[in-house]
Amino acid sequence: GVVDSGSSLILLVYALVVVIFAAWPIITLAYTSGLKKTNDISQSVRSTQFLQTSLFVYFGQWGVIAVLSATKPPAIIGIFAVCLQVSVFLDFFMRIAGSLYSHRIRLAYETMSIENFASQVEKIARAIAAASGIAFVVLLVCAEFVFDAFGFTDDRFYYMFFVLITARFVNNLFGLTDAFLIMTNFQREYKWIIVISSSIAFAVACLGSVLPIEVVASMVALTIVLRNVLASIIIYWRSGLIMLPLFVRAVR
Repeated sequence: GVVDSGSSLILLVYALVVVIFAAWPIITLAYTSGLKKTNDISQSVRSTQFLQTSLFVYFGQWGVIAVLSATKPPAIIGIFAVCLQVSVFLDFFMRIAGSLYSHRIRLAYETMSIENFASQVEKIARAIAAASGIAFVVLLVCAEFVFDAFGFTDDRFYYMFFVLITARFVNNLFGLTDAFLIMTNFQREYKWIIVISSSIAFAVACLGSVLPIEVVASMVALTIVLRNVLASIIIYWRSGLIMLPLFVRAVR
């Protein structure tokens, strides 16, 4: 319906609903007081803000689409929304790995030597990178199919599609930096990484009336990568682990 210019009322109602869903997690993340650092590895997933963080990361991208809907024609918003949501398929392997290994990472960080921990995380990161690389190639090959399937006529689709799936792929190369911060008592740091990167994305969306959609897509793509870049810096600063694409080492 977002491609149909006659659906503006439906789009407006949908945008308002999505903004509410997008705002709730970030407000909770910004003002929660339950992020005290502790060495108790038995604390629940709920107490690590895992659910709230996951909700914001997902609904936040729909919030960007909702904000853009106030400044851009419905047709180009439809193209941007499709490109952004198709790019999420690249996160599939990251989310699966996160579900399987989050608690193991938490336990291993508390019980293993830092060198052995780094070796284990590196193996997981390389497996994620390999799976994501295959998915990236498949999506590149399917770009024309997606363009035709949705009946798009604007060639700007290809730029947005390539930029966004490339950002997701690069993001996956860093491995489970988000799971590491959430599950190893650095939730406070990860909270602010999410707030900062998402605030940049929303600010760019608010400037949609003066920025070309290609610039908006590029900036949103940069914020996707920014999360893992900032997470890698925090991990090095707080734990002495270097976490780069396909490379994990303990330096202190």
